[in-house]
Amino acid sequence: LQDKNSWIFFPTQVTFSFSDDGKNFSNEQTIQNDISSEDEGALLKEFSAELKNQKTRYVRVYAKNVGRCPEWHKGKGEKAWLFVDEILIQH
Repeated sequence: LQDKNSWIFFPTQVTFSFSDDGKNFSNEQTIQNDISSEDEGALLKEFSAELKNQKTRYVRVYAKNVGRCPEWHKGKGEKAWLFVDEILIQH
């Protein structure tokens, strides 16, 4: 979710990695955010990765927060929020 008026911003990027044992993760895929933090309204974006022809038991998801509200924002320098709603695994 992104709603700049509520200080909620999309992550700058989301990284997915996969493991069969929960210790050794590989096949890392990083998806960059391509939507401007200045866009108006409440926006939704799906970040997804696809793993083909490989069995996995564990999925690690790391969403990188912008950290602080940008200089142009009414809350500049204050902490920004990161909201994540669902993680779906399909096979």
